[in-house]
Amino acid sequence: MHKASLPFAKRAMTKLSHYPEMFIRDNKMPSFGEIGYWREDAKRDFDYAISGTILSGPFGALPAEELKACDKLGSMMWETPATRHRFESEWDANYEAKHLIENAVKRYFDLYGTEDYDPHHAWSVVHHFIVAVTQEALQIALAVPILMHHFEADRFRLDDDSYIIRMRKPLQLSRAANVFGFGGVSKSVIGSATHAFVNTRWSIRNMRSTQLALRLVDPSDATFSTIDEFFAALRIATNATSGYAQVLYVPRGWAYGYKWDLPALYSSEHRRYPSDYDSSLFWSNDAVRTIPNELLPDVRDIYKQVRSAKQNNMELALRRLNTCVTRDDDVDAILDAIIGIELLLSGDRTDSITYKLRMRVAGLAKLTGGRFNAATAFSDMSQLYSTRSDIVHGNASKKRNKDIEDKKRSQYRQHREMATKYLRMVLQTLLEHSRYRNPSNIDSDLLINFGISTGTEQVDQADLPGMQ
Repeated sequence: MHKASLPFAKRAMTKLSHYPEMFIRDNKMPSFGEIGYWREDAKRDFDYAISGTILSGPFGALPAEELKACDKLGSMMWETPATRHRFESEWDANYEAKHLIENAVKRYFDLYGTEDYDPHHAWSVVHHFIVAVTQEALQIALAVPILMHHFEADRFRLDDDSYIIRMRKPLQLSRAANVFGFGGVSKSVIGSATHAFVNTRWSIRNMRSTQLALRLVDPSDATFSTIDEFFAALRIATNATSGYAQVLYVPRGWAYGYKWDLPALYSSEHRRYPSDYDSSLFWSNDAVRTIPNELLPDVRDIYKQVRSAKQNNMELALRRLNTCVTRDDDVDAILDAIIGIELLLSGDRTDSITYKLRMRVAGLAKLTGGRFNAATAFSDMSQLYSTRSDIVHGNASKKRNKDIEDKKRSQYRQHREMATKYLRMVLQTLLEHSRYRNPSNIDSDLLINFGISTGTEQVDQADLPGMQ
């Protein structure tokens, strides 16, 4: 099929008009554009040359007799029990075979051009398609670009199958080629990531390539849970806001198709980041946060603790942390954070629950090595519950003028930060000290016969270790 396609490929006159290119902003974040067809460095469009038109089938430009070679592969896939179950009819198998071979031929031209045929180059292309045809389960890696946060390390292992990695240019260009701007996701925001969280423990049952693509652009609940575990650990350890706008599945050692000479991947878009990222004012150099190498061991330790902590209330509280960071509305974020703390510390929800929660947060503050002061924690939680009461029960002043609204908005912003800080503290402390995931042990070990003064004392302003 390469031999039959070569004359058409050599006559390819059109050039690609949407091949991606990458720039680096002053703040070190990537920005993507496209190489116009009029530029000297524009790539030749072999797809159009071989297909004939955008509406024709595989190898549409070739004479019909040339396609008989593809039917051999189609017949094999239909007659072989291990692959036959993927197709509804022999016609389906033949059409899949034509697509596979066409994609392999185009990949060869995109990588090596139209010079003399090289069997070594051909094998470097074809063996990934062979794996795709023959394997019952296909190995994939989950990759999630981490927005607006720069890491000093090129690669950092979190556990046996999870990493933080710097995305190299081919992967960056490939994900840029798969950006569609769906679901209100900003293309500028999607591009603003230098590193990605990668988890390699995934696989998927083999099926027709079109069905497989539909499955891989619709991430499962397990996928989102894995992503949430990482971002919760990152936020607990570093006070990162961050978030993500793309979920990528990267084939490992197989392919059904490629975009030109770029790595194969399947992409979906999701708006899981703070709304501030959409603002043009947020693209200043100060908006990008750097996570130094010395904090990465903390991220790794907390990530392992998060993955091993399977109590339902812990999982729900971690989810509340992630949502309160990315909420647009400060009021919703405050409620998320307080609900997260209640999930962890309410216990049997008996009498005086508000007072007990304040006491338990203050008790856990004693375990933070001086980063939090117990009396201050008790006082801060009292303020947060007062704000919560105003929000939930409508006790706030009914007066409406700009000064009052501005003051209230400022208070909610401050209390959002405070509530998030204490949820992070409670989560980190309970992850490190599993005994206190039972709230009654906080009462018996940290509060009884170990009085907490709620009066005025010197306040320790230190926060959790994080980014300045």
